[in-house]
Amino acid sequence: MIERTLTGVLGTLVIVSMATVGVWALVANYVLESPGALFLPSLATLIVTSVVVFGLFALGARSDRWLQNPYW
Repeated sequence: MIERTLTGVLGTLVIVSMATVGVWALVANYVLESPGALFLPSLATLIVTSVVVFGLFALGARSDRWLQNPYW
């Protein structure tokens, strides 16, 4: 039981640290300074990534078999 708790805490810490670095990079590069020529490619990358993640989420949410897996 302790292993699962520690794994959950470690996973949460990794996600929070990655989000913190991402927000820090966004603020440092786009809010405090002019992004210049990299603004449109960065915006396009953010949009494509969001669409892919949402698509994967929608495919997983529509699946009727995901709880029938013996893993769960």
